[in-house]
Order: sequence, then C-alpha cells, then structure tokens
Amino acid sequence: MKKILFIIPLLIMAAGCTKEDKLASRLILDSDTVNVSGTGGAAEIGYTIENPAEGQSVKALSGESWITDIDESTEGVILFNVAQNLTEETREAAVEVSYGSVKTYFTVIQSDEIPVEGDFAIEALSVNDFEIKCSITPKDGNVSYLYGLIDRETYNRFSSNEFFWDYVIENTPDFASKAVSGNTAEASFDHLEPSTDYVIYSAGIGSDGDNSTEVSIFRFTTGEPVSFELSQEVDGPMVTLNVKPSYDDRWYLSEAFTVAECGDKDNAYGYITDLVSYECQYLSWYSGLTTEEYMRGILAVGESSKKEEFAANTDYFAVAISYDFDCNPTSEMAIAEFTTEEVKQRVLLISIDISDITTMGANWEATVTTDDQYLLFVEAVDVINEQWSDDDEELASIIAGIFPTTLYGRSGNQKGSVTNLEPGTRYMAFAFGCEAYTPTTRLFKTYFTTEEAIVGEVEFELVFDKYYNGTDLEESDPANFSGASGNAVLPVRPYTKNGSGYYYGIFDGDYTDLEEWPDELVIENLVVSGISESSANYLIPYNTTRTALGVAYDANNNYGKVFRKIVYCTEDEALPGSEFSPASVRLSETANTEKPRVLKSEKTL
Repeated sequence: MKKILFIIPLLIMAAGCTKEDKLASRLILDSDTVNVSGTGGAAEIGYTIENPAEGQSVKALSGESWITDIDESTEGVILFNVAQNLTEETREAAVEVSYGSVKTYFTVIQSDEIPVEGDFAIEALSVNDFEIKCSITPKDGNVSYLYGLIDRETYNRFSSNEFFWDYVIENTPDFASKAVSGNTAEASFDHLEPSTDYVIYSAGIGSDGDNSTEVSIFRFTTGEPVSFELSQEVDGPMVTLNVKPSYDDRWYLSEAFTVAECGDKDNAYGYITDLVSYECQYLSWYSGLTTEEYMRGILAVGESSKKEEFAANTDYFAVAISYDFDCNPTSEMAIAEFTTEEVKQRVLLISIDISDITTMGANWEATVTTDDQYLLFVEAVDVINEQWSDDDEELASIIAGIFPTTLYGRSGNQKGSVTNLEPGTRYMAFAFGCEAYTPTTRLFKTYFTTEEAIVGEVEFELVFDKYYNGTDLEESDPANFSGASGNAVLPVRPYTKNGSGYYYGIFDGDYTDLEEWPDELVIENLVVSGISESSANYLIPYNTTRTALGVAYDANNNYGKVFRKIVYCTEDEALPGSEFSPASVRLSETANTEKPRVLKSEKTL
C-alpha cells in the first residue's frame, strides 16, 4: 500500500501537467542594438521565435521620423531605412517589436560621422523638396576641384565616371574659373524637383579639364512636395492666420485675400502670384530695397502665426505658397476659406499718463489690460472742439474713420514722446479700441497743458557775407562740390551768445513776415528740418529768394528770438572759385534749401 500511495500523487501531478496551456511564445532578437553610420540607408535586424503561435505575426514600430520604411514581410528579419544624420551628434531611437502579446525592443544608434568615399566627403546639411545645402570636403585641401549637381536619370546613362566627367567639362563653360580649393566648400542647389533623384559630384581638376582625382558621387532624393497646414482663429474682424509647413526651412507667403477679388479658388493662384509679382517690383523699387530684401520682409519661415485685421462680415481665402527670393513661386498653393465676423465690443481698458511736459512736448505712456488693438492721439482741445467734436463717442467715430488701424493701430503697453506742440496750450491725449474703422471701446482721455514759452536770454546769428561761383568749384574739386555748377556756394557759420545749442537752415522763400510765420512756428520747423553743424556750405540758385533762419536755446531749453535774413545771390556778384574760403570741407548733406513744413496739424504720436 505504501508503494501504491507513493505512485498515485505522481500520477495526479502528471495529470495536472497535461491540463495546462501550451508553452508561451518567445521573441528573441539577434542584438539589442543596430549601429548605423551618419550617411544612413538600409538596415536590418534578425530574430527568432520560439513556440510560434498560429495567426500571429511580427510587428515593428518606431516613433522617430528618421526611421522609415519598416518591413516585416521577410521571415526572420526586420528591414528598415535610416535617414542621413544632419544633427551633428549621435542619436538613438528605440524600436518596439511585438509578436502577439509579447513585446521587446532594440535601439538604433546612428553616429554623426559620414564616411569619406573616394577623394571627397560630400555631406548633406539640409534637404527639402526644393533645395539641398551641402558641404564638400576634399581629402587633400590643396587640390583644385569642380563640383556640381545633375539628375540621377541623366547620370545613369553614362557607363563610367570617366565618360560622365567628359560630359561635365563639355557642358561647363570656362570651367577653370569655377574651380575651387580649400578644405571645405559649402554649396546650395535650389529650384529642384520634389521626389526626384539627384547626384552631387566632385573631382579634382587640371588645367586641361581632366580629372586629377576619382569622381566622388553623393546620391540623394528630394522630399515630397512642400505642403501647408492652414488654420484660422476668427474673432470679429481680427483673424489669426496659422501655418505649419511640412519643411521648417521653406520660405513662404502667408496672407488672406477676399473671395471677391480672387474670383474663386481656381483663379486665386494666378491672381495672387500676379499681385505679389507686381508689388514686389514696385514696392521694392519704391522703398529702395533689393528684391531679396523685400521678399525676406514679407515671407515667413517655419511654423508661423500672425494676427491681422480684415473687413467685417467678409469671405476670405487664407493662402500659403512657397517663394524664392527672386519673387518666384516654388510650390502649389494651400488655400482655405473663412468668413470674418462683425465687429465686437472689447473689454480693453486704457490708462494714459503724461509726464515731462515742456513748452513744445511731453512724454506719454499707455497701459492696457488686454492685447486688443487701439488708436492713440494727442491734439489741442480747441482743435478737437472746433474741427472734430467735443462728444467722446462722436470723436472716436470720426478718428476711427480717418486713421486705419492697419497703419496707426497699437497693441500692448507702449510709451513715447510727442513734439511740435504749442506753448501754453491745453491738449487732450485720448485712446480707444478700434477694429475695421469701428470703435470697440469707450474713449479714454487725459488732459495736460504745455508750459508757457519763456524767451531765453540767448542770441543767435548766422554769419555769411560772401558767396562763390559753384561752376568754378565743381570744376576744380568735383568730389567735394558735385552739383554746384550753376549755383552759388554760400559758406555760413553760426554764432550764439549764452546758448547751449542751436538750429539753423536756409529755406526757399521769404519768411520774414512775423504774422504769417511767428517765431513759434519757425522754431517748430527748425527743430525738425534745421541743422546744428558748426559750419556749412549751402548751394543757392541764382536770382531766387531764400531766407536764413536760426534760433538758439539755453540750458533750460528756452528758445531765444528767431534770426531771419534774406539771401539773394546773383552770378555777377559771385566770387571766383579760386578765392573760396570754406566754412567746411565739403557741401553739407543736410544743408538743403527746402520750404518749411506747416506742422500745426501734425499732432499724432
């Protein structure tokens, strides 16, 4: 019995084993890591499965964009592609491998080193759908070499690099002047076709065009065509245009145009590109900018977001289109339609502080509670009441209709100064929220009075008594007297007694009438248009009336009496250039004979 009892538990234990599930599957990778060079390319890792389960398959997943084209279709191996490492440092990424509920991981380690193949190391610094930037480093820094780019389809037609190099030389006019030397050349090739295979080549070159080294080849493929994700945040007539390009280094135009002006989506591309081309040519010329400078000013790069004011209750197309710096569109246009809303009242509060008040100016500071846009002005109270309105609501409506916020709008806390005010005058500084020519808040205001004018105990005189023949002077010294021919050259020197500083100028016309041109108005003009040089040589047209004007001020910025004197030159009385006694070395660039400007109406900040 003892023997039987001993056997029974064993039988029971064995019976228990037969009722358990099959052994679990095991996924075993050949390695924990896969090392890849900085060049990137195809890579793989092997695996085995113990106790495979019916209906299960291997799956691999990576969250990194530089690991692509994962292929698990071949039993026992996982294939994938690694992009070239442009980060200039070693990078790592984990890849998850699963088989049913079983999971494991391996790490891809990619160095930043790109192996030198042949006599040149050609490295891509950045690649998108339109452009590649690369560096070309020769093994021998003293060699002269030639490099370039060609589409891979053309390159593949040649049976050898020797035949290919003959083709390069035949199609490179004046190849000797295009050769470079040195340790590293940085190159950029643009206007490429998206999703296209290209080859960058480089080889040492002799004086006869023969290659002095082997031809080094770098193959690459441009990216998919650039695309743009567009979104708009509409808040009344204020719209935030958000653009996310598929490449961070692509420059593009982000703007919105009314549906009415574009016609429809089919016509929008032609209308917008024609408009941009026209504005680029005209506005760059008008502003004195090169085409590239102008385009850099209107284009965005990378992810962008900008808030703009549009017409209320209007249909618009938001667009994004890539451009080069020659004003050529280089992509398809992304387009999205949106509709603005009616103008909304805002909760914006504005506080205006005035400080450092003088006879002709003051400092101002605006503090706001939101980032909504607003208008801010300073004007004499009498002018507001007589020319505009003494009613706050009506005043805001008038100003909103005259001054577009696209030009005069502000947002956030700001401060500055206002000048050219009248002494002893009461002013109002006022501000209000404004969008699409419509006030969005009540009018906020504060008053201040400029100090009474105190005539400083200072004297000023512009000293001159002789003038010279400009034609003689330009002939003898064209560098310093360019443009003097046909005019008199009048040397002047300012003189002041008890003055801390001064302004003066010679202006076209007669400004000796004190009623028409009182001292206060002349001083306003001199502060803006006068000069403070210790001497100057003026060009005075013969037989024309000019007025020399000047004023000095004391240590407390109190201005003295205005100096006025008529200037009239004739060619007969002009002294010969040989007798010229200069007031300064050359003609003063700021010594212009221009008319004073009437500034009384210019009281905006």
